[in-house]
Amino acid sequence: MGLRTSLLKQFLLLGIAFYGLPIFWWQYNGMDNYTSMEDDADNNQDYYVSIRFLMSTGFLMVSIGMIYVSLPLDVIPDWIPIFGKIDDMIAKMVCGAGCMMCYMGYKFGTGDTPREFQIMVWVVQTAYNVMVPLIQTYVIPLIIPALQAISQPMKILANVVLNTIVEQVRDSPHTATAAEKVLHSAQQNSEL
Repeated sequence: MGLRTSLLKQFLLLGIAFYGLPIFWWQYNGMDNYTSMEDDADNNQDYYVSIRFLMSTGFLMVSIGMIYVSLPLDVIPDWIPIFGKIDDMIAKMVCGAGCMMCYMGYKFGTGDTPREFQIMVWVVQTAYNVMVPLIQTYVIPLIIPALQAISQPMKILANVVLNTIVEQVRDSPHTATAAEKVLHSAQQNSEL
């Protein structure tokens, strides 16, 4: 991907994640109507545990986390040891926390479930109910013979590598018995 395309994608995704989605979330939840917690403390507290607020906040967190992970240029470049991957891990944690917030809002939130979330749940349930039987009927029977065919050469390769290691270690009196025990255990497991 060219530099121009990467920068265009970067600014577009940043604009969506940190400008467009929060404004949409703010308006969707009617946050302009709440001026302060002191004005109507009971109603505000009830609203913050409502299905609408929890699920929309979870959806916002999932969206921002996924968008950040898909950015071509990170805030902390990945080539920096240890710290380079931390920002991606935090974004994935935000995404996971958003999934949990959506689930908790749907299961334990108060009030009526908004129509758009009912539609989204119905679509996911329908897709699951259609895809799982298809996968169990058509995909898994195709994959099992392939996995069995792959497992035989891998067992042989593992035996060859293990025997080579044992042969090299047998010269040492302290490790020879331990290596033979490992080899014996591996051979028993491969027979199963």
